[in-house]
Amino acid sequence: MAHGQASTWQAAVAVGQTAGSESQIVATAADAAGNVYVAGQFRGTISFGSITLVGGAWQQLFVAKWSTASSSFVWAQQTNGTTGGIDVRALAVSGSSIYVGGTMSNTVTFGSISLTSAGSNEAYVAKLTDAGSTGSFTWVQRTSGSGLSNGTTDALAVSGTNVYVAGGFEGPVAFGSIAPANSGSYDAYVAKLTDMGSTATWAWARGAGGTSSDVAVGLVASGATVYVAGYFTSPSVNFGGLALTNTSSWQDGFVAKLTDAGTSAGFAWVQQVSGDGLDIIRSVALSGNSLYISGYTSGTYISFGAITLMNTTPNINHLVVAKLSDAGSTGSFIWATTTAQAGATRATSLAVNGTNVYVAGSFSGVTSFGPNVLTSTLGPVVSPSPGVPPGTMYSTNDIFVAKLTDAGASSAWAWVQPAGGAGSDGATALAAAPSGLLYAAGGIMPPATFGSVTIASAGNAGTSFLASLADPTLTATTVALPSASIGLSPNPAHGRATVQLPAGTGPATLTVLDALGRPVRTQRATGPLAELDLTGLAPGLYAVRMQAGGATTTRHLVVE
Repeated sequence: MAHGQASTWQAAVAVGQTAGSESQIVATAADAAGNVYVAGQFRGTISFGSITLVGGAWQQLFVAKWSTASSSFVWAQQTNGTTGGIDVRALAVSGSSIYVGGTMSNTVTFGSISLTSAGSNEAYVAKLTDAGSTGSFTWVQRTSGSGLSNGTTDALAVSGTNVYVAGGFEGPVAFGSIAPANSGSYDAYVAKLTDMGSTATWAWARGAGGTSSDVAVGLVASGATVYVAGYFTSPSVNFGGLALTNTSSWQDGFVAKLTDAGTSAGFAWVQQVSGDGLDIIRSVALSGNSLYISGYTSGTYISFGAITLMNTTPNINHLVVAKLSDAGSTGSFIWATTTAQAGATRATSLAVNGTNVYVAGSFSGVTSFGPNVLTSTLGPVVSPSPGVPPGTMYSTNDIFVAKLTDAGASSAWAWVQPAGGAGSDGATALAAAPSGLLYAAGGIMPPATFGSVTIASAGNAGTSFLASLADPTLTATTVALPSASIGLSPNPAHGRATVQLPAGTGPATLTVLDALGRPVRTQRATGPLAELDLTGLAPGLYAVRMQAGGATTTRHLVVE
């Protein structure tokens, strides 16, 4: 059923794989041209459309590019390793540069670049360059340690030529020649790489933590300002002289601000998220001076500064989303919200567009996002325990993407869309594209349904998916461009059509929609003339939507 104003799933595709193979998409990102990138790990043989990757027994990395213009995967790259494995935890895109990070062990080859870890597991960051129809590894940087030292890259953010990295480390770990002190079993860190094109160097690294396990998993940057989020188990953690205290035996969340001074960085402020249960912050996003975080909690209450949310069904995870305001030297919580009823929800990814806040993850049972109620799909118990009759059905995990509208001092749930089937399904990544489409990615146990689109079963194997969702408030016409001054010719068209925009319009997004309103082509126009590629479109009536800033207009186009 529709939930809130009618957002709609547009399309969904699965990663193909042979019997015994497996794949997992863990991150996605969209660029200014509307291209979408996915990253993850796999074993065996998988395929992205007509592109096949062969990994073998060791887990390998993949990065793939999806073109909204052709509705297909354009290229895919992988690592290779016969003695070592790798995982992916983070992805960031800036222009034609794609950055991916995670953890590696032993020897792993990135294209022509081969790296061997010295410690047990080491954090890495790899850069790929997108040349349009191909992508290739450009450089790889890693941490270094010895013995049982460990490091992970859990989050990436890019600002100009600065690549910010966050995660956790244990034991003596060095970022180039920089070795932050480790104060406990596992500390959080934030570091900076300077991308010089064909190579990169570590500029600085800051550790934060206490005597137990603490990790940074969310990161966003704007200019020289960096925000990091995560969770900590230590009784007390130190962020460059700023201390937080955990009074429970569970994890508490945190969000902190750093200022990048070039060759060093300092913590400006830190805020805590605490309660009497598991309080996990997974994601952070930025819009102007408004900072947003998301995660989940399992206690009877959770506090965001002076704001406390009560949980009537403790010991079950409920997602949380909160907004902070950055006043420079201080940060403060403005509002926080959660879901209700007895069902479980976990927020794994967050995206923002102006005052629109989007969150994705998984849910089970009956749960409500404000007035919007979801009920997950029932599936059979595979291995019934004693006393459970065969054929008993239970609530499985399904996918959700939901929207909050930020009204300044408060927020409201606008809509939520579910997806999935009788298997265990969940979204692990979410990205907002300039076209107004949202892209969710994660894992499914097919068959899984996304609106009117169903991904068929492939035996009993789970696989990864990429799906697009339209937000009606972003794709609706709000301010009209002067349509009389916009040219679209020839019309009818065959193969190609030319769009002429009014002088001074500035960069615009052009979207071709089919008769059902589904985007079939999306591209950027940087000048007054742009050529639409109509190759492969079935003859019929289409609409061409032109969006520049907050102004849009739509013209009809006949394709022969």
